Amino acid sequence: MANDPDKWHWQERGTAWKGVGLYHITLTIPSRQPLLGTLVIPENDPKSAKVEARPLGRILVNTLWEVPKYHPEIQVIHYCLMPDHLHAVWYVRQEMPRGIKSAVQGFWQGVKKFGRAYSFLAPTDSRENYQKLQKQLTETAAFLRGHLGDKPYYQLDPVFTEMPFIRPMGQRRQLPATIRYIDMNPQRLATKHLKPGFFRVQTGIEIAGRTYSGVGNVSLLQAGHFAPVHVRRTMVEAAERGDNQQLRDYMNGCVVAARNGIEGFLAGRILDFAEALPGDSLKALTHTPGAYLGSCRCKLPESLDDPMYPAIFKKFEDLNIGWFFYIGGNDSMDTVSKLSRYAEKIGSDIRVIGEPKTIDNDLILTDHTPGYGSAARYVAETVREVILDANVYETKSVTILEIMGRHAG
Repeated sequence: MANDPDKWHWQERGTAWKGVGLYHITLTIPSRQPLLGTLVIPENDPKSAKVEARPLGRILVNTLWEVPKYHPEIQVIHYCLMPDHLHAVWYVRQEMPRGIKSAVQGFWQGVKKFGRAYSFLAPTDSRENYQKLQKQLTETAAFLRGHLGDKPYYQLDPVFTEMPFIRPMGQRRQLPATIRYIDMNPQRLATKHLKPGFFRVQTGIEIAGRTYSGVGNVSLLQAGHFAPVHVRRTMVEAAERGDNQQLRDYMNGCVVAARNGIEGFLAGRILDFAEALPGDSLKALTHTPGAYLGSCRCKLPESLDDPMYPAIFKKFEDLNIGWFFYIGGNDSMDTVSKLSRYAEKIGSDIRVIGEPKTIDNDLILTDHTPGYGSAARYVAETVREVILDANVYETKSVTILEIMGRHAG
């Protein structure tokens, strides 16, 4: 791994946490008090949510930007301030003398100084000028430490009582996904505020005579529209003994598929696995490319008022479909987004779930999408064979290979 140009030096023996690399730093207020900012949700739209910094939050960000003054090898390349925590991405451009942990601890000590002074003064005006407050807190911290002495001073509430979390990124390609994850924090928090059922842990959920615990919308699980699936006890017991064929055949009868994506679904090209691939035939799909179900190039209309959407959901109702899984890349996830938004618009209980699979490996919030690994391996093997072919001749040549994969890797 040490010779892999896409690996950071922190992974090498003897240079861990000191070498060139990217680090995701998270500093929290363990008490979860929203002292750093205020969540704002324009028009109750989570996608437009943002956090407006309060004075202590602006002081925290200002302290973050001062880190390179004390550690020139560090560059702060991104951050996101939340009401009770801060995310930041640090880029270490050259080997550090003492390591990333020492730099993070220095940053932590700096913000705890402001935290102690802040808890002592307890300012109430969130509109107060942060530069004025920062100066006031700095002077207060020096005054308190000088007059109280070290022991009483360090007993004051530092607000930031826990060491920041450090997450090293093993590869360069993790950076875009990390930044997208960080930037979506306000949206996730807004969704939690507007739709708390999406995140609530609930126990004692009764479904088809059994009791479960779960996270999410219980009304969905208990909706009368969906008939519960009853599985015979003998099938379950046989599966526990290693004979799961009966159970597989039974459950496969509850699943339908469509050839050629949403286009085939609309055209009625519906496939019942239990009929099309009975017995052991279905097992062959585990060793068959995903092209078995075909594909399509059908983008749904941008307007959710288009008559195509009622037609799709009418077909869902006719086939008694409660969960729609769609496999693919960017265009497929676009279809998932539109169908999901339309379901929310009409108050439908049908759930639309996107399953990422693309050789492009460019879907947000993913590190490696299924399909990318096998495609990359195939390309690597092909290139190796071409090199061996080209090397049998004395005449030097240039071979150009064109491959798919828009932003792969």
